[in-house]
Amino acid sequence: MQRSITSFLFLHAMTLNAEHCGKTFFVMERIKHHDYARTGTNLFFWRDKQQNEVDIVEVSENGTMSAIECKVKEECVSPPQSFVKKYPECRYRVATMGNCFRFFADED
Repeated sequence: MQRSITSFLFLHAMTLNAEHCGKTFFVMERIKHHDYARTGTNLFFWRDKQQNEVDIVEVSENGTMSAIECKVKEECVSPPQSFVKKYPECRYRVATMGNCFRFFADED
């Protein structure tokens, strides 16, 4: 039930004002996910001087980094080269309407 509600809300938010509403919804859900699970993970936004950006950068208590880009449609997206150069060890994922539920699973 929780999975279908989250997927529906993400779909609805992404179609209202495409990227902005969807990103805001997704970021808030990630904040709640980490808060409820008490993971100690901090969330950041990243942008370089050339305006390349990453929507969410999560840093766990042990320093492990994970980057998430939010997109309306399933598409091939790669991280900005300046981000990869600075943080080569960071895992990069893309959240879409089709896969958003897995970002809120307990094993994430």
